[in-house]
Amino acid sequence: MSVSIEEAILHLEGGGIVVYPTDTLWGIGCNALNKNGVKQLIKIKGKIEGGMSVIIPKIETVKKICEVSERDEKILRDNLPGPFTFIMKVKSKFPKGVCRNERIGIRIPNNKIALKLSAKFPIISTSANKHGEATVKNIKEAKEIFGNEILYLEGEEPLGLQSTIINLDEGEVEVIRKGMGYLKQTEA
Repeated sequence: MSVSIEEAILHLEGGGIVVYPTDTLWGIGCNALNKNGVKQLIKIKGKIEGGMSVIIPKIETVKKICEVSERDEKILRDNLPGPFTFIMKVKSKFPKGVCRNERIGIRIPNNKIALKLSAKFPIISTSANKHGEATVKNIKEAKEIFGNEILYLEGEEPLGLQSTIINLDEGEVEVIRKGMGYLKQTEA
């Protein structure tokens, strides 16, 4: 069923799963710090290997959970909010399945609903689909796939293109997947 942002946050706090809009695609996620929520999301999504993205509402929060150099901070500030996922070395603890090789994908999407949803805690941000299948185009499709096990948060429609994934961890700025958005190259 469709819910308010407040109901969605309460559901996430308790380990629930929510489908929500981002600036790029419809996302499905949970509280990234809730072990039971992460396990349930992995089960629903059908994704076995670790390594997911999280939505963080602001760069100051990114600095608390990831190692952020001066160069990285400048890149983040010049490009976020926006349609990018930045792979960074994590310094906080997350439940099994969220990080991969001590790395995490960080998103600050240009979407008010997604940012409000992540105001209290990081939210897993993975495309709303079963692993390996096409991403849903709207809430109706999501409900057909995921049924009543989860909640649905309506909002500004995503543009329908995946985010661009950038690795900031290895010294160089490396584009891993080209998607929506053009990275502003900056000198630190």
